[in-house]
Amino acid sequence: MENLARCVGLWLAEGDNKTKSEVTFTNNNFDLVRLFYKTMKENFPFDDLNPRIYVYSPNGEKPKIDLDVAVRYYLDRRANFPYFIFRVASVELVKKWHKVVEDIKGNTTLYQFILQGFFAGEGNIKYNINSHSRAVRIAQGKVNLYLEKILNSFDVTYKYSEIERVYVISNIINIIKLGDLGIADLHNKKKLKFEEMIVYSEIHYPRNLLKSEVFKILKVPHTARQLSLMFDRSLARLQDVLIDLKKENKIRNYRVKSKDYWIRDDQRTIIISKVKEKLLHILKGPMTTADIARLRHTRWQTTFKSLKGLEKLGLIMRMDDKVWKRISANQKIIIF
Repeated sequence: MENLARCVGLWLAEGDNKTKSEVTFTNNNFDLVRLFYKTMKENFPFDDLNPRIYVYSPNGEKPKIDLDVAVRYYLDRRANFPYFIFRVASVELVKKWHKVVEDIKGNTTLYQFILQGFFAGEGNIKYNINSHSRAVRIAQGKVNLYLEKILNSFDVTYKYSEIERVYVISNIINIIKLGDLGIADLHNKKKLKFEEMIVYSEIHYPRNLLKSEVFKILKVPHTARQLSLMFDRSLARLQDVLIDLKKENKIRNYRVKSKDYWIRDDQRTIIISKVKEKLLHILKGPMTTADIARLRHTRWQTTFKSLKGLEKLGLIMRMDDKVWKRISANQKIIIF
């Protein structure tokens, strides 16, 4: 389904969706033509429809086509590079294809892959190393409300240039979002240029965006050092972000074996050590500190300190007669 959505994006980006008698796709990158052909063949058996690929080149060269289709070669002196047209004629196939296109267009979970197709088909990268200006561009002959709907769904801001007939997406935050969506993954040359732009532009997460991304990750516990490595940012910066999130009561930390593990408050999770887990296992019924210390073969003071830690976490309580009792917790417990 993902490749089918990518092909829908490729086909929509090209803009030739009015023909009622055939499905066509044109591009100068044969990898994309191969993807389109193979995906169509997997979803719409059409061997008896005699699919064809037409190759146009400015100098008459005949690149090898490694697909089981009829191939025709033509000269086009106006072209700068060879380009390929995949074509399969069938009114019935066109009806089925249009139905699939409409279904996929309405599936928001496939927007990422449709966008990848749009960019592979009509996208390009523009940046200047010296000025650190950068932009992701998607050519469209006129305003495309559907493309805008996809970009809006990912909170990507853009502008449409009527003079250049292209959507221009700049701003560091937008570039990072598009990178996370793998917008250039389908086209090797564009992907390399996108990655080159990231490197030379020295793009860093703005503070608020980094905070947002860290918050997303903390559905499961992480240490500050783990986050530092994950986001390729200094430990000091990650600690500042974690402190900000804690002040906002969005996350909390648990100290286990001299390490602080951070997790989102809305995950309703408590993190404890294996030592404290053993204490909970022992404390199946009301017991005194001395009873527990004797079973653990530890000093009274050491056991009492561990019990106070569990009490602070709301997992046990000390009764008036100085015996300890477990409390039923409505939170998940993770052991480190």
